[in-house]
Amino acid sequence: MKIITIVKKLVRLCRRVWRQIELGAARRGIRIPLFKVLTIGRKKYRMDFKSVQPDQENFNSLCKRYKISQDKASGIYDIVIVTSENVDRYIKDLMEVEVKSFPEDFRGSEGRLLYRFRVKGFREPVCYLYFRDGKPIAYSLGMDMEFFDPFDYGLEIGLHPEYLRFTTFYIENISVVPEERQGWLTLRLLLDIIFGPKRKGYTSIVSHSRIDNGTMDIAIKLGFKHLMVHKQFLGANIDASFNWLNLQGLVETGALASSEGA
Repeated sequence: MKIITIVKKLVRLCRRVWRQIELGAARRGIRIPLFKVLTIGRKKYRMDFKSVQPDQENFNSLCKRYKISQDKASGIYDIVIVTSENVDRYIKDLMEVEVKSFPEDFRGSEGRLLYRFRVKGFREPVCYLYFRDGKPIAYSLGMDMEFFDPFDYGLEIGLHPEYLRFTTFYIENISVVPEERQGWLTLRLLLDIIFGPKRKGYTSIVSHSRIDNGTMDIAIKLGFKHLMVHKQFLGANIDASFNWLNLQGLVETGALASSEGA
């Protein structure tokens, strides 16, 4: 048992050291394709990334949907953009949504959420918090894909063609309290977490979507391409779909082009 414990500690140490080397090299313009080597011969990681191309026609449809959702939300929901400057004010509201939305074994902690806003070396997260009648009912959150360790979140992240370029946004969380899930709020969350990062300069968006709650189906309808299923995602008894939306070169159209967002 002692030998196994020592080996596990050495593996964790090697992973931490590698992460620092990998990220440090990438910030100097050097990309080291370790994960492509690690996954040679593993069929489940043979994802067809080349099939995911920018689609302006689909994006035009998203622009129309987003403008309609903004109009619908007017007077119904209050939306707060959470930043590193105000996260302490809203952390309790975020955690209230988190606790109501997820089972205990898949729930994030307050410290884990705060760390995203305080970590150095990455762009600040994009986070929207939604209130109805003064009560927090939903939030969405994501940040640089490179923040998420492929050894934890899946080697599919390390295999992504944009990995270590810091141009891809990873949607970490779409949380809606149970009593609000029957409406169109989940759609609005997804649209916000698409257009928000795009306006910050990201050229593609990826996510792991739970297969058992309909989030994946909504994402596919919005133009995300399903690339693979990750079994027991993050060690939980949950299967997740790994999806990619390529936004490179796409432009906002229609009334949304001059809109600042709700």
